[in-house]
Amino acid sequence: DNSMKIIDDIIIDYSFLKIKVINHETNLGLAGARNTGLKNASGKYIICCDSDDWVEKNYLEELYNEAEKVNADITGCDWIEEINNSSIYCNHNLSLNVEENFENFLKCQVHGYVWAKLIKHSLFTENNFEWIEGINNWEDECISLKLFSVAKKIAYVKKPLYHYICRPSSYIHSLLNEKTANEFLNAISSMENYLNCKNFE
Repeated sequence: DNSMKIIDDIIIDYSFLKIKVINHETNLGLAGARNTGLKNASGKYIICCDSDDWVEKNYLEELYNEAEKVNADITGCDWIEEINNSSIYCNHNLSLNVEENFENFLKCQVHGYVWAKLIKHSLFTENNFEWIEGINNWEDECISLKLFSVAKKIAYVKKPLYHYICRPSSYIHSLLNEKTANEFLNAISSMENYLNCKNFE
């Protein structure tokens, strides 16, 4: 889809920035791409942004400042869902109490989307966390379960800094088929195994 040429052209305009381009020769899926990013990251924080979405100009600044202010492991924000010509404000409902937040996540009252979260890099490296390749539905819930379970400090910016584009034809909104059904089942199984392994009550 000409992605690499577009990136090369854009980089020329931002030659004053240190930019590292990583290209997979074959499509490894969303989980594989994020794992490659994780392995090549050198900064204090990890953040993910889906290719067809967009963010406010102060997206990173607001999350970073809040994270640094309280030394948070995970810092979340609200977002806007862009559906056709409508914009819907979505509240992340993060609790600053880590145990309550983890419980609310298990009750599906807190979303697992990583694109609305700034996450300490050390949370991944110190716990050997990564996305499960082959699972591209509920992949964020799988990793967020683990991240929330070990986070010691949560921060929350109650502003819609991310714009999530909802496309009826997108992968996640496609009709359920055998492949996606198996991915959902594998994701649920992975989460269940993690909870059993850690002996959570």
